[in-house]
Amino acid sequence: MCLDESYAGCNQEDRGERLFDGDGEQTQYLQKVVDFLQDYQSHYQRTQAFCRKLAELDLFEDMGPNLRCLVVKSAPLQALKWSTNKAEIY
Repeated sequence: MCLDESYAGCNQEDRGERLFDGDGEQTQYLQKVVDFLQDYQSHYQRTQAFCRKLAELDLFEDMGPNLRCLVVKSAPLQALKWSTNKAEIY
């Protein structure tokens, strides 16, 4: 996690949660944020690995969603693979 102190929106008026205590140590608030980010990154990496494995096993199947709006009658989206072939998994 990086903090850009030159960012105009960075708190300079002692509002909000403190990130470090008087001794320069992480506050409980900052530790919770860091824990969340680490957990999120871990889940992201596992999801990426899982999707790579599904692709490797050719378990994704093409889907052709069709979007409708008021201006254009319909516009199909190409090259989307949003679904797995459930029969292949079982």
